[in-house]
Amino acid sequence: MIAPGLDASKTTIILGAAGCGKTTKLLGIIEEALAAGIKPNRVGFISFTKKAVEEGKSRACEKFGVPPEDFPHFRTIHSLAFKQLGTRRDQVLGWRHLNELGQMLGLEFKNQGSAAQDGETYGMGTSDRMLFLEGLARTSMKPLRQVWNDAMEDDISFEELDRFSRTLAQYKKSRMLVDFTDLIERLVASDPRSLPQLDLLLVDEVQDTAPIQWRALEMLASNSKKVYCCGDDMQSIFSWSGADSRQFTALPGKQITLEQSYRLPASVHRLAESLSNRVQEKRPRLSRPRDVEGVVNYCSSFEDVDIGSGEWLLLGRNSYMLVELEEWCLSQGFSFHSVGNDPLKSKSLVAIRAWENLRKGRDEPAEGVLAAAQLIPARWCPLALLKQLKADEPEKTYDMPELVRLGLGTTAVWFEALTKISPAERDYFLAARRRGESLLKKPRIRISTIHSAKGAEADNVMLLTDMSLRSYENAHNRTQGAYEDEVKVFYVGATRARETLHIVQPRTNLYFVL
Repeated sequence: MIAPGLDASKTTIILGAAGCGKTTKLLGIIEEALAAGIKPNRVGFISFTKKAVEEGKSRACEKFGVPPEDFPHFRTIHSLAFKQLGTRRDQVLGWRHLNELGQMLGLEFKNQGSAAQDGETYGMGTSDRMLFLEGLARTSMKPLRQVWNDAMEDDISFEELDRFSRTLAQYKKSRMLVDFTDLIERLVASDPRSLPQLDLLLVDEVQDTAPIQWRALEMLASNSKKVYCCGDDMQSIFSWSGADSRQFTALPGKQITLEQSYRLPASVHRLAESLSNRVQEKRPRLSRPRDVEGVVNYCSSFEDVDIGSGEWLLLGRNSYMLVELEEWCLSQGFSFHSVGNDPLKSKSLVAIRAWENLRKGRDEPAEGVLAAAQLIPARWCPLALLKQLKADEPEKTYDMPELVRLGLGTTAVWFEALTKISPAERDYFLAARRRGESLLKKPRIRISTIHSAKGAEADNVMLLTDMSLRSYENAHNRTQGAYEDEVKVFYVGATRARETLHIVQPRTNLYFVL
């Protein structure tokens, strides 16, 4: 592996295991730079998700008391390329364009997000998989045939994929469109001197960098006086999307190791270290746990774990495994949310909240009143009242006595009045009410794949050990690198826990040994 072309004399690598305060360390470096007289617009902060950049910017603005516009170079790689190239939003390939292309080719794009959830294309339609593989070839800077071979997509021939790739390129060219990988490719092909001149460049989550992104970082670093690259190669779990942690492992420069974990208790830390020892190629590292023992509990079923109180993160390796966890939480009345199922954001709950506010003597905006009225049977809610609520201005409010004067025929509790709510939702909200769960606050339980939970943490974590057939085969029947990629996935899952980690024993023959 060729080491990235960064100048070792001005590059510092910040290595920190899970919970070691890497972002806090970066903010401390920015604080020292600003105190030394460096202007905010001479500081660059790069990460690979918009969420991470926004968190870094908001924490910096709060800490240093400056407005967001004073940090113009806090960006993702894609955002940097978008701004640097002067791209307009209407020039970026979107789903409207893909639908048009699909109609031309007899394909259907569904904007499926399975790969973003668990690192697999399984479950995605053929068109979406071809789009993913075409982008992966350019992001990883590998030949399309090699990417196709590695993906083992048996129902997609290389000729079919190659034809799609060439047609997509011609479509974008004819309509003067670019996708996000095009932006980075064009940035890499531009004059490095046109990029921002920085006194300080900080790159977070460097282990998630793909080869084409490394080229852009090298250009930006060449214009920077000091460069800090922060990451953890044990948390590199996006190799499926082109990320290459070996670049981070080979990165030249002085290394600073953040040894103290502020998240992991001793029992979780021991498990994390045992997983780390299974990975051969990584940067030398030391870490220490918090001065508490914590709990690692092995259980035969997730139903055996008491999640009736406290903050929880329920993790599965693959997306389809989350459905059973969601159904369990629904049946038990637990307050939860997940990517595909967030009952506390349902329209029915909006209506319930509005209705109970009215019953408590509070004024309620017309929008909320309408949401409730639409769930009341016609015998209690006349059509004229519905029409009036629909025509109201947004700022209009009502109280219960006024609604009664306008013909509302009930003031009963919500589960007696809002009878058009589906039985399943009604049962869930009533079960949550009996449990004393708050339906107004942020849900205390999050259900997620391990990939989507990267960066998250919780007091209590439940981790399923079952795997899909594709994940299992990748980990056990291919290369040592593929196995180590899977080790890193479960390392990330286990290290989300601040207090207790509950490891659910497998129910199939396809599982990861923790």
